[in-house]
Amino acid sequence: MADDDFPSGPWTGYYQYPDGRRGGMDLQLHFYQGLIRGGGLDEMGGFSVDGAYNEDSHEADWVKSYPGGHQVAYRG
Repeated sequence: MADDDFPSGPWTGYYQYPDGRRGGMDLQLHFYQGLIRGGGLDEMGGFSVDGAYNEDSHEADWVKSYPGGHQVAYRG
């Protein structure tokens, strides 16, 4: 079972550009045995999420991939 700090289900978040502007995103994430899987929607369109989390350090790393497009790496 995932740590309470990593609940599976709907998430709402944002990303920040270097100039400080923010863009919102809605996600549906599944956390299980250290892995993150899911997808979402932002101003660029739909994307998938693939990554990992650490229950002890409370950190996560993931890649947001747009179909036929670019990828963005996240860490938090």
